[in-house]
Amino acid sequence: MICQDSRASGTADTNGGDGRGEGGLGSRTAGETVPGGRTAGEGGAGDRAGAEDGGERGGVSPTADGSGLADDLAPSTSSTTPAVPAITPAGPAIMPVGPATAPALPATTPALPAARTPAPAAAGRRPFLYVVLCAAGIADDVSKLIATAQQRTWRVGVIATPRGRECVDAAAIEAQTGYPVRSAWRMPGEPRPLPPADAIAVAPATFNTINKWAQGIADTLALAILCEAHGIGIPIAALPYLNAAQAAHPAYAQSLARLRRMGVLLGDYAPHQPRTGGGRRSFRWEQALDLLAPALERL
Repeated sequence: MICQDSRASGTADTNGGDGRGEGGLGSRTAGETVPGGRTAGEGGAGDRAGAEDGGERGGVSPTADGSGLADDLAPSTSSTTPAVPAITPAGPAIMPVGPATAPALPATTPALPAARTPAPAAAGRRPFLYVVLCAAGIADDVSKLIATAQQRTWRVGVIATPRGRECVDAAAIEAQTGYPVRSAWRMPGEPRPLPPADAIAVAPATFNTINKWAQGIADTLALAILCEAHGIGIPIAALPYLNAAQAAHPAYAQSLARLRRMGVLLGDYAPHQPRTGGGRRSFRWEQALDLLAPALERL
């Protein structure tokens, strides 16, 4: 079983998504309502008016001798047929329907808006911590993190990967936190079950989640929240939990380096050896809170 680390490495995590479409984090909540683009290129009323005006002025064009084009085509009453001057009928004036030249493009690409930082907590308000839980053999110890966070003034809500939810007692977590364990997007119109996050702790952070997160893959609610939190500026601490064989993969080191550049605070867990029962005893849940302590002081 994925969540039984007595006979497994305790690091598997499928992170399959169900893609129902919740964007955003509320004021900072992920996965719930993405803003639409602005309209571009309004039609010019002046252009249409110009074209209509040109058509009215075109009419029947006068000939060289001042008579109308219809008179030149009437039968002649004289005995001789006078030479008919060559006349090229003037057609309606053609008015441009758009600007003569394309508008100049800006010299540089507009800069993206700067990432926002969480608003300071109101006086007397306890900050809110999201715990992103992945599928690992030690996931059922998450109550230790929740209890310690609550002692340090945090309110806590848990967002689990779909398989991570199978590793814990969701009812017990709900009783401990007062909030439901989330693992899927809410439907449009449904109320948000959690307040906006002031900080996020990813624990345990599995090999699968770390690599997907670093690549910007958001196929589960948990990953979507993590990907969006970076752009919002929410402080994040992650405690990797994996075995040494997984850590030897070159993608893992690259993912850690990218997450560090993104400002993610990483724990120092030493990967355990494969097929040894995992590292439950050496995993320090409270390290996530220690890493986030400076952020808590700013709230």
